[in-house]
Amino acid sequence: EHQNLTEKFTCDSLEDSFHFAMCSTKGGPIRIHNHLNSTISTMLWHANDIHQTEVLARELLPIDPSDQHRFDIVSHHTHTIYDTTIPHPLAKSNRIIAARSQGGAMSKAVDVKFAKYRNLCASNGFTLVPLAFDKLGALSNQVLDLIHKCATHASNWTRHTRPINFAAKSFVRYWTQALSCQLQLHTATAAMKLATLSASLDRSPALNSVTCDARDQLNADVRRLLQLHHV
Repeated sequence: EHQNLTEKFTCDSLEDSFHFAMCSTKGGPIRIHNHLNSTISTMLWHANDIHQTEVLARELLPIDPSDQHRFDIVSHHTHTIYDTTIPHPLAKSNRIIAARSQGGAMSKAVDVKFAKYRNLCASNGFTLVPLAFDKLGALSNQVLDLIHKCATHASNWTRHTRPINFAAKSFVRYWTQALSCQLQLHTATAAMKLATLSASLDRSPALNSVTCDARDQLNADVRRLLQLHHV
């Protein structure tokens, strides 16, 4: 781990304060990604869907043997590959498209996944379903469709195999909230880190090289995040 603020920011991302706040040597994005996939895997289990997690793409598709990309969840029941992506609508690369349309950043992330893997998956007997999550808590249409499909399977399965029956409506409500809360929890944590880092920038003589513009941008982003969460 980085030992101090000076080392923490050697990724040279001071001008992009959202990355600058959430990078933390890439620990934050990996953590939220893993938590979401774990939640989705549990939801699929309740729907009696037999699946694997973290499957190397090269084990399923005829691609470069050195390719290290892993598909997050592979359902053997439906021959479906689920790949999670978590765009931030306020990141520099997404701000324009997010401002133009609701869910624009998620749609862009889905298109990127489709462009790279959809045809290759289809030609090898798999259906690719990118699961896009807005880092501020919204869920894409693909995620909502999956929740509703799981709700139908879960309610039918538990009716015949378990003493406790899942009503489809309750299933949808529970898992929609569970996934959204995972996202919002991590975003709230990032907001607190932003506030802490902003205060550290103002106090630390070791970071005098940080430009005033970068500090002002960071502080503005802190305020915007806090306003979004009504803090």
